[in-house]
Amino acid sequence: MKTRALFSVFLFITAVFFAGCTLLSPETETEREKKEWYFETFDVVAIIQDQTVHFSERQKVTFRGDFDTYVRELPRTYNGGTITDIVVRDSDNELLDDVDYVVEKRGDVFEIVIELDLESSPSKTREWVIGYTLLDGISCANGQNSFMWSVIPFPRTGGVKSLRVLVENEETFDDLKPEVHIGGETDNQYVMPDIHTFISVAENIPFTKEYELQLTWNSAECEKN
Repeated sequence: MKTRALFSVFLFITAVFFAGCTLLSPETETEREKKEWYFETFDVVAIIQDQTVHFSERQKVTFRGDFDTYVRELPRTYNGGTITDIVVRDSDNELLDDVDYVVEKRGDVFEIVIELDLESSPSKTREWVIGYTLLDGISCANGQNSFMWSVIPFPRTGGVKSLRVLVENEETFDDLKPEVHIGGETDNQYVMPDIHTFISVAENIPFTKEYELQLTWNSAECEKN
């Protein structure tokens, strides 16, 4: 996996999720209760500007029910890219043992199952970091790089409250433009740049809407290709 020297720039994205009680399929009353009574925060914290995109989701989950496992699903492919190199770390960024989680292929998704022991401490809050890589996730056309990512890349309960994008070394991006697409339409009323921290913020996005963040920028390297 090659990382181009010219493309060593990092983008940082933070998204906050509140998992709710929207159910995706008919379930028993017990299963329904177990899914409804928790919430999580969710961070996507590292994206490198080349054809490889590295993600790190820091999740802090408070369980309000009898849970034995926590399951996170990821698509095996997304926007022409392939997801690989899935790992789970603890809150101190140390790799979990193999017995503490398993990654399984189920159809067109990866299913990440993390074992829980909620009886070991009074706190019902657990925190971990799920890392993965999206290969060939940045497109190149007409001299522009384009990166699009749904902050909910696979159907989940709940919705998104806010999305923040921090661009480090912003001067290396030529004409960087963030856009928010809601229901397939561009809707930038939620994009509010902060001139002091170089953060573009999408706030209070309707929970019922599917949306994607798109970043585009001019690329001399892309023009050569």
